[in-house]
Formats: sequence, C-alpha cells, structure tokens
Amino acid sequence: MVAQNTSSIYGGDPSKYPFSINSLQPSWEACQAACQANFTAGGPCTVWTWHDPAVAGYARQCWFRLDGQYSPTPDALHTAGYLVNPPRPAGNVWAASLAGLGIGAVPGLRLGDKRLVRARYPNADPETDGMMPPRVFRGRWTPQSAPRVPTTQVDMPATQLLRNTTVSMFQTWTAGMGGTCERFQPSAGYWCSIHVQGGGSVIYYVPTAMQAGRSTLPNSPYANAQGAIVQTWRPGHWV
Repeated sequence: MVAQNTSSIYGGDPSKYPFSINSLQPSWEACQAACQANFTAGGPCTVWTWHDPAVAGYARQCWFRLDGQYSPTPDALHTAGYLVNPPRPAGNVWAASLAGLGIGAVPGLRLGDKRLVRARYPNADPETDGMMPPRVFRGRWTPQSAPRVPTTQVDMPATQLLRNTTVSMFQTWTAGMGGTCERFQPSAGYWCSIHVQGGGSVIYYVPTAMQAGRSTLPNSPYANAQGAIVQTWRPGHWV
C-alpha cells in the first residue's frame, strides 16, 4: 500500500514513532524495495516513509518504522506505505514451552521496556495509536444462549451511598452477578444488572459468535482462527 503526500513518522519524534533513517533512496519505489529487503532479511521494516528531493534537510531520506505501526498523517512531499502480506523470512520465528511455569496463558509480553502487541487487524499499538477509526461490521451475530438474568441482584438506595443527589435517575446503586456476565472476569457489574438506567440502557446482551465477510476482514479466510479475540464497541463506543 502506498500513499502520496503522507508520512508515517510525522515529526520524527522517536518517543512516539520509533524509526530508523535507513538510507538515501532515489525514489519512493526504491525506499519501498529497501523496506522489503530489510524485512526479508529478518529486519523490523514493514512501514516506510520517503522524503521528496524538495524537502530541505531530508531530501531522499528513506525512514523505517521500527514498531511496524502504520499511522498515516498528511504531509506534503512525502510518500509512505506498508508491506501488504509480506512474505515471512524463514528462521526468525521462535517458540518456547511454558510447561512447568504454573501459568495457563500469557496475558502480555514485553521485549526490554517495550510492550509487544499481538497480531491484529487493523494493525495498531494501543499505547501510541489510541482508538482506531470505526469499522462498520457487515455480517451476522449469533444471539446469546446463556441466561440474561443475573444469578444474584444487589440494589442499594442512594441514602446508603456517598453520592446522594436529587437527580431523578441513578438513585439506586445496582449490580448483577452471573447470568449474562457469567463468563466475565470478574463476573459482576452494573451492566450485568436488570435495573440499568439511562439512554435506553439494558442488561448486557453478549453474542456468542459472528459471521463476517471480506468487507470486514479483508485478510480472511484465516488458516487457523483458534484463540482469536474480537474487540467490539456498542454504537457510540459504549463498552
């Protein structure tokens, strides 16, 4: 993918955009080829930015993003891009057994002082890129099969709480446990309750599966989707 008048290392701030000034290249095509050669050799480059000869002080510089994140920013006289489904170099994938460590899963991983981000689409780093632009889901959800009624319901009137206002709503602190939230950790909360209030709110409704096409997941079908995580927001980004 190539974008003209665009930069993926806007401002050149290494604390926000880890980058490397790789070389001088005569064209963006040559910069893209250098990034591909770096990746094929086992290097980190999948995202690059090339500076036009008219950019004073930076003419023809080819910069690589070292974190693999593509964050396009409009920037005249720059060309940026990323490698689409680049061929994986052989011999740079390592595996290790966790047997005997007493843990069932690894919730997070760091390399030195940098947080590593699991493979995802669209690609992003939650520490630097924030919320990705919304993508419209075009597919079907499988309805929830577990009961939506909480196993235990707790309601406390405002007179027993520190916040005691005269607002007509939110006069009762409420929470539900189990039921629709039985698979959550923790398996309780306000949105697990049958008495949620405000904005047409209702108890959590959690679909059990999704059926999506190429318009939502353009890299599908996947050879093995076992262990995949789907991150979704309700309309208006209520979570």
